[in-house]
Amino acid sequence: MIKLFFFIIFGILFSQQIPNSDTKNNKSSEKDPYLQETIDKYEELIKKYPNKSGIHYNLGNLKYLSGDHEGAIEAFRKDLSNNDNQLKSDALYNIGNTLYKLGKYQESSEYFKQAIEINPNDKDAKINYEISKRMLEKQQEQQKNSEQSQENQQQDENSEQNQENQQQNENSEQNQENQQQDENSEQSQENQQQDEN
Repeated sequence: MIKLFFFIIFGILFSQQIPNSDTKNNKSSEKDPYLQETIDKYEELIKKYPNKSGIHYNLGNLKYLSGDHEGAIEAFRKDLSNNDNQLKSDALYNIGNTLYKLGKYQESSEYFKQAIEINPNDKDAKINYEISKRMLEKQQEQQKNSEQSQENQQQDENSEQNQENQQQNENSEQNQENQQQDENSEQSQENQQQDEN
C-alpha cells in the first residue's frame, strides 16, 4: 500500500525523465525546505522498509533535484539488485543521466548501454547513449588538443631557453675573445715599452 501511494504521488512528479534543470543556477531547489523535508521522510521510510522496491529510486530522483548528484547515484544503485527489470532499467538510466550531468561521459554511456540491454525499447536511453558517446569523443578531442597545446607551449619554452643559452654562449665567447684581445693588447704594450727601453 505504501509503495502504491508513493509511486502514484511521486511517480507522477519524478518519472524516469529527470528534468534538465541546472541546479547550480536554480538556487530555489537547493534551499527548498519542502524538498529537503521530503528527502528526510524518504530516508525515514528506507530505515523502516529497507527492501521496499522503488523507494531508493524515488529518493535518488529527489536527491538529484536537490543537487546532491553523488547521493542520487548511491540511491539509484541500491535498486539495481531489484528483480523488477523496469525499475532496474530506470535506475540505470537515471545513473547515466546523473553521471552525464557530472561530465563523466564514459561512465554515463556505460549505464545507458546497460539500461538498453535490459529494456531494448527504451528510446530515451538509446538517444542519451548516443549523446554520451558524442560528448565523450568531444571531451577526448578537447583533452588531446589541450595536451598538444601544452606540448607546443613546452617546446616553445624550450626553444626560447635554447636561444637564450645560445645567446649567453655567444656572449661568453665574445667576452673571452675580448679578454684575449685585451691581454694581447697589454702584452703588445709591454713589449713596445720594453723595446723602447
